[in-house]
Amino acid sequence: MKTLFEFERFPLSVCTQDGDLSPLEEMIPASICEDDFGLISFLPYVDPKKIYLSQHNSSIGPTWTEHNKRFAEYVYKVEKHAVTDIGGGSGNIYKSYLQHNTNVNWKIIDLNPTLEDRNVQLIKGLYDSKYISKGETVITSHFLEHQFDFKKFLSELRMREPKYHIFSLPNFKYYAKNKYLATIMFEHPHYLEEDYLDHILKITGWKILNKAYFNNHSIFYTTEPTKPTNDQQKFDCKDDIVDLIEYYKKRVEKIKHLDGFYVFGAHFTYYYLLNFGIKEIQIKAVVDNDVKKQNRRMYGTNTKTISSDELPNGAMLFLEMGPYNEEISRSLKDIVYI
Repeated sequence: MKTLFEFERFPLSVCTQDGDLSPLEEMIPASICEDDFGLISFLPYVDPKKIYLSQHNSSIGPTWTEHNKRFAEYVYKVEKHAVTDIGGGSGNIYKSYLQHNTNVNWKIIDLNPTLEDRNVQLIKGLYDSKYISKGETVITSHFLEHQFDFKKFLSELRMREPKYHIFSLPNFKYYAKNKYLATIMFEHPHYLEEDYLDHILKITGWKILNKAYFNNHSIFYTTEPTKPTNDQQKFDCKDDIVDLIEYYKKRVEKIKHLDGFYVFGAHFTYYYLLNFGIKEIQIKAVVDNDVKKQNRRMYGTNTKTISSDELPNGAMLFLEMGPYNEEISRSLKDIVYI
């Protein structure tokens, strides 16, 4: 395992917090590493229960709204009777699917579900393959990339003999090329670049029946169980991640003398900035459009979170949210971008 980058203090979670700073909010050393086959990983492995303290992916904004609509349509074209939705506790895909078909048996498995619907079978807790029955159509939306042992997940799911696994995940190469820091961190512990993922599907026993692209934001897959292969390949993806990190190091060099600026996104961009040399005191607040994250503070710090409506005219704002930059900037007025 080759270490590419090391970080002094990275948060286990990005779930915003109420109240005073707690010693239970852990910030630990972390590193980006490359294994012998070219897989890029963010280490160490962290217990999911420490990462996902609450449902913090409410998927707001036009990009996510359109993603959910399009993915639900994609699922509907394949499965019209029964769906097992792993990690879909917000109910976003389910609600979008109902626009096409209300006569569906829907099951959700999620650690922190927020959906309340008597027509949905809800299993609260960490996913376990035992919940999957032979012949089911399983869907996951932006779930696979959160698995530390994604090969084990795919292999065990195949052994349950579902009819299909239909899933959406980030277009990682596009994310990296467009300098989106959520490309790799504790929640996305591996750089599942498309060619690498296609190979892993083959060796874990999944045949790709269809693939579709959503606005360079996500890739939709329809797969079915098949016989695993023993084909081993080496990939070289590290330049994508090296370029991403070096870009932010240079960005920080340009702004590290500034005080009293804001950062958009109650997510990992803020923590990367701290690790690259920005001090917490320099950041007045983190701005986020998710009402569930506002009027709280960033995990592990005292930095408050606010609505974009609270930004004063002429505020200096650090905005690096990759595929969401355009829709965010359109909604903000009288802002100085740094």
